[in-house]
Amino acid sequence: MISEMDSAWHMHRAAKGAGAITVEEVVRWATVNGARVLGFPDIGVLAPGKLADLAIFNLSSPRYFGLHDPLTGPVAGAGAADLRLLMVGGRTVVENGVIPGLDVEKLRRNAAGIIKRIVDSS
Repeated sequence: MISEMDSAWHMHRAAKGAGAITVEEVVRWATVNGARVLGFPDIGVLAPGKLADLAIFNLSSPRYFGLHDPLTGPVAGAGAADLRLLMVGGRTVVENGVIPGLDVEKLRRNAAGIIKRIVDSS
């Protein structure tokens, strides 16, 4: 999602000029406006009575230095985001870049097996 936001930001700036869109506007598209388009009025903003999903990023990497607002870092900094914590509905789904309980090696083997079957059948 962050890569898509970065792409949208750069595309608008390339097509319409550097001042055409701000990172903050792109984040709004992806959060509150995205929720509204999908018919989810209770998500997309942090406010009383709303469902609170929370993403916390490590912004100490040099690529984030010099930003006018560190909160724009995950979008403006591009590349892989260093996700420290992701909570959805109060439940931790990512912690220090890892999905608790996910067997990454098993996932890798399964993906390789599927690709092999696809290649072998062509």
